[in-house]
Amino acid sequence: MCERFGVGPGDVVLGLSALSFDLSVWDVFGALGAGATLVLPRADDHRDPRRWLDLVREHRVTIWNSVPALAGMFTDYANGAATVPLRLVMLSGDWIPLDLPDRIRACAPDARVVSLGGATEAAIWSIAYEVGEVEDGWDSIPYGTPMRNQTFHVLDDRMRECPVHVTGELYIGGVGLAEGYLGDPEKTAERFVRHPSSGERLYRTGDLGRWRPEGFIEFLGREDNQVKVGGFRIELGEVEAALAACPGVARAVAATAGDRHNKRLIAAVVRDEGKFPALPVEAEDDLLSGLERTEFLLARHGRRTDVGQTAVRLPTSAPPPLRSSRRVYADRALPFADLAAALEPLRAHGGEALPKFAYASAGSAYAVQTYLWVRDGAVTGLAGGHYYHDPDTHSLVPSAAGADLPGGIGFGVPDHTTATAAFTVFLVADYAAISPLYGTRARDFCLLEAGLMTQVLEDTAPRHGIGLCQSGLRDPGRALHTVLRLGEDHEILHTLVGGALLPEGVPPDLPAPRPAETDARFAERVREALVRTLPAHLVPGSLGVLRSLPLTPTGKVDRGAIASLIAAPVARQAPPSGPLEETVAAALRAELGRDVPATARFLDVGADSAVLVRVYRALKGELGVDFPLVAMFEHGTVRALAAHLSHGTAPPGSAVPDAELARATGKARLQRAARVRTRQEPASAGEGATRS
Repeated sequence: MCERFGVGPGDVVLGLSALSFDLSVWDVFGALGAGATLVLPRADDHRDPRRWLDLVREHRVTIWNSVPALAGMFTDYANGAATVPLRLVMLSGDWIPLDLPDRIRACAPDARVVSLGGATEAAIWSIAYEVGEVEDGWDSIPYGTPMRNQTFHVLDDRMRECPVHVTGELYIGGVGLAEGYLGDPEKTAERFVRHPSSGERLYRTGDLGRWRPEGFIEFLGREDNQVKVGGFRIELGEVEAALAACPGVARAVAATAGDRHNKRLIAAVVRDEGKFPALPVEAEDDLLSGLERTEFLLARHGRRTDVGQTAVRLPTSAPPPLRSSRRVYADRALPFADLAAALEPLRAHGGEALPKFAYASAGSAYAVQTYLWVRDGAVTGLAGGHYYHDPDTHSLVPSAAGADLPGGIGFGVPDHTTATAAFTVFLVADYAAISPLYGTRARDFCLLEAGLMTQVLEDTAPRHGIGLCQSGLRDPGRALHTVLRLGEDHEILHTLVGGALLPEGVPPDLPAPRPAETDARFAERVREALVRTLPAHLVPGSLGVLRSLPLTPTGKVDRGAIASLIAAPVARQAPPSGPLEETVAAALRAELGRDVPATARFLDVGADSAVLVRVYRALKGELGVDFPLVAMFEHGTVRALAAHLSHGTAPPGSAVPDAELARATGKARLQRAARVRTRQEPASAGEGATRS
């Protein structure tokens, strides 16, 4: 690359790519290796094209290397400004919009614009195309031709070379290929293959393309569930797994929206309404629910009436105590002594050789262990956290720091049960303690033992003011195994939720009153959980809540329908209110050609980063305001941005008006905004201007 483009000590490179992104490899080793200067923006400037422009001018930057989206943001911001000294603009990692090369040359007339492509598993860049005039009829900027010492192949499903115009999968060869995936021989064998004719070692990219008569390759996208957004390869399944692990999520699907030049990541989730386990979509139709379920239970199918004609009745005495599942608990802390007494049946008692218990175990192995999670402040004298119950000493041994359950844990009980519970009991099989005795029957015997333990706990707990409810457990990421310090031989068999009994006369299943969480707040909570666990490029820009996932006629999740379904609720949101909100909404309307609700996220209504840059510039001009571009992303709705501007949160010395000034000058601003809209294309802006 350095030889091809004559990179040397006189060049200055602006490094915009994170060090976790493969484009940064050339920024560091290519630029510095050739003696060039590398300029790195501060962390809080990584999305601010105003700061990029300052750096380009201040340091006389000559080489730009980024994904197309960042270059588009820069040119949109720099449009109309003095020309910049860029001589080389390298674009890769995503589709290049057809108009971007000319927009770049408008602010950098001397720049060579180069399209690059390839794979991290090869040399990062293996194919190139220097973009001159964009020809009429092109659907996309050409992918290009192989770079020196590298090869590109378009092969069919039998790995035969595809002729011109025929779509095939793209394979990369040459000296840049990686040796494979570290510690993953299966994936290495799947992706690094041999050409059947030449024997050349190739990397199978999973990308589709075709040769054009002009001699270059045209890129056509992915063939699998892997998508490319903002230059990052994203496995939709990885995003879906992270969503499904969030509390309260039963099912999730990720997809992309927008055209191939402006693609963004979106997702939809279905809320877990207390059902457990979350069954696959295909299987749920086979289960009874609602009235049919009730009728089935009342039919008492478990009782036989066809065995014989004459029955021998047994005498009865006082009725035995009936077990009761308690699903809501009193709002008071449990005395430590009561919890200890409730767990007393699990304590080991001295014996001649082996200890004795209040319940049986196959071969006296007692391989089912007891663990507890205690809510902080829920048991007097006991810190919240995770514990192992040692049966020999009848003591609780802390297993991990921290009082909170791991994220993603779910129980098959209503929300009000877990919300009022003081503790949870986990019955865990340790197969290393029983498998040498019983082999494949070990799990069956452990299940029996867990059932007996549950019985003695349910018999004892109510005598000490404690109610219990048996529940399921969902731990998709096995996070609970980590905090309980469980090994490969452990399996969590059963779970009980417990807390202080309600006073006499209060129905045991009466749910505690709590406000229902709106879908919007639920979606925001899920997004917050994702931000804590996923890199930023894997967090969907738009997240919708659906009652069920859409299916294709063949029963598969219809990813193509997700975008329209999660966008549908936007129309029902609140309209802009007040002069400042109207001004922000008008600037968006001028770009998008439609009304924007006050509470709709910009990304949800189709405003990508390039649109937000243009809206930002329009608002600065209309309002006489100097505020950072990042505010468009951090306060991403009309209402939030207007509130941010009206409270004077811009840097000192800026002209951000307070709320009263906004109201006083709102009419003039709206008139100016209306004049701006009439200068837009009539097809998109005329209707919006009329509505306003």
